[in-house]
Amino acid sequence: MHNFYKTVYFIPVLLWTVLIGCLSTSSQLPTIPFNFLSPDKLGHLIFYALEALLWIWAFARAQSWKEEQLFSVYLSLLLAAAYGTLLEFVQATIPERTFDYADMWANFVGVVLAWVIYQKNKRFFLKTIKK
Repeated sequence: MHNFYKTVYFIPVLLWTVLIGCLSTSSQLPTIPFNFLSPDKLGHLIFYALEALLWIWAFARAQSWKEEQLFSVYLSLLLAAAYGTLLEFVQATIPERTFDYADMWANFVGVVLAWVIYQKNKRFFLKTIKK
């Protein structure tokens, strides 16, 4: 039961991951010409920054971090970046969707932004959990 209790912390990131997957595999989204400051690219950046931060938050809460756990932080960043890359390849197989290196780049920049946000706000993630 104790381990199940800790899995609850992963619900937000898993729901966010499903949302990104649904949006990324929908053929109903309009295409936007390449412009790194376009709403599409900024959306990728924000969605994947939040994805990485939610992974870090879930690991921090599930493991009750009292000090930084770099393996879990790096794993969180890797999970978010890998998911963004994977979905670009999946999009290549969906009608009316395309593989886009610029989207992958925006996803990666979002993950890097998450790292910066984490570095500036470690205390938020390192809070001791009261049971």
